[in-house]
Amino acid sequence: MARVDADLVRESSTSTGTGSFTVTGAATGEQTFASRCSVGDTFDYCIRAVDGSGVPTGEWEVGEGSYSASNTITRNTVYASSNGDALVNFSAGSKQVSLVFAAKRGAMVVERLTAARTYYVRTDGSDANNGLANSSGGAFLTVQKAIDTAAALNNNGFDITINVVAGTYTGANTFKPFVGSGKIIIQGASLDLTSTLISTTSADCFTSQYGHRGVYQLQYMKLQTTTGGACINCAGPARVLYGNLNFGAVATNHILARYGGLVECIANYTISGGGGRHWIATGSGACIVFSSATTITLSGTPAFSAQFCLAQINATMIVNFVTFSGSATGVRYSAILNGVIYTNGGGANFIPGNSAGSTATGGQYN
Repeated sequence: MARVDADLVRESSTSTGTGSFTVTGAATGEQTFASRCSVGDTFDYCIRAVDGSGVPTGEWEVGEGSYSASNTITRNTVYASSNGDALVNFSAGSKQVSLVFAAKRGAMVVERLTAARTYYVRTDGSDANNGLANSSGGAFLTVQKAIDTAAALNNNGFDITINVVAGTYTGANTFKPFVGSGKIIIQGASLDLTSTLISTTSADCFTSQYGHRGVYQLQYMKLQTTTGGACINCAGPARVLYGNLNFGAVATNHILARYGGLVECIANYTISGGGGRHWIATGSGACIVFSSATTITLSGTPAFSAQFCLAQINATMIVNFVTFSGSATGVRYSAILNGVIYTNGGGANFIPGNSAGSTATGGQYN
């Protein structure tokens, strides 16, 4: 479920009354709601009655709606209307239903913070809440709703913290661009490595698929995936900080930086489960870096089926500040296609594993 803004979305309808509207198709050159929305998405709408020539007949309504089912628009909140800004009881005849950016929405588009802010997510919360209280009646239900809400603000240099209360959360999460030099910090509210679990199926726990503006920080959670998906998938241009995490079993990679994405470790963390790889950096400009002395604790000898780490296609890993505690099985590393893994002379056995690493086609390991 997401907030949708899109251009030239307009369909016809013959629905009547005060209930939901069924849309029946777009004119040439315009888009359908189905092409831009998934079930559960919200948006601003405009409904206006027209005659056979498309000329407005007087009934109209603007509000916030949702795509509640296939080709179905539910009218949630009325902003303005021909019925004294109340819900319109539309009469028979043709209507045009459009996705718009309402004037009311424009007035509340960006809130500029004057202090740091905290949002809460709970397994008994609701995405209809405002997220500002740590209670079932105040907290959000999903991490994504908290991200969407925080990213809609101008943080004005103040950090926004999303406290995810103990429990298991199965929803995949996408980082959104935001305005302001403050960070969006997503953390387990218990400040440990086990109480808050992000566990996804065939999806990334956290991703910036096409880059994002602004810095996100992840901490005090356990991340894991099944069937498919990475724990952190950072495509550039984007920057993600992480530390004090527990990486459980994954179907693919724990951490993926690609095409200009920067993933920076800022604190100690634990690896308790294996997968394809722990780190992979791929594509020009992608970088995984450690900005301070860090201990990575490997618990239970996790196994990695590809390599512990892979750098390829002009990507870089800078891991010279790392100390490993514990062991893993699998190939230690691979640096190929001008990828670089820099350990500051850590040696061939510096990276965890029980099988030798390798370099090829311009790859470097130092």
